Amino acid sequence: MRILITALAAGLIAQLSKFFVKSNNVKLKWHYLWSYSGMPSSHAAITTALTASVGLSQGADSPLFAVSLIFTLLVIRDAVGLRRYLGIGHTWPQILAGCLVGLLISLIGYLL
Repeated sequence: MRILITALAAGLIAQLSKFFVKSNNVKLKWHYLWSYSGMPSSHAAITTALTASVGLSQGADSPLFAVSLIFTLLVIRDAVGLRRYLGIGHTWPQILAGCLVGLLISLIGYLL
């Protein structure tokens, strides 16, 4: 359950932080809570937190870590490539920031 909570917390923190990043030009309105794109990437945050939490609790040689890593790489690839093609994609700095949020939250969740 801790892995799930950690991943969801990372996604929520990344999504809420978009209100405070000036370059996002997002106003404090409820519908922006579910918006796509922006800094940091909540897609990268939630999947990175999931993978890091699995790695920390199960080990990097576990099958579950391998599955979650592949899942994370596919989600990030789509967040940058496919979704950019559709006009709502992330940039690499947004992805990197989301990954850092995910790693930080997963470390905090692991240590608590």
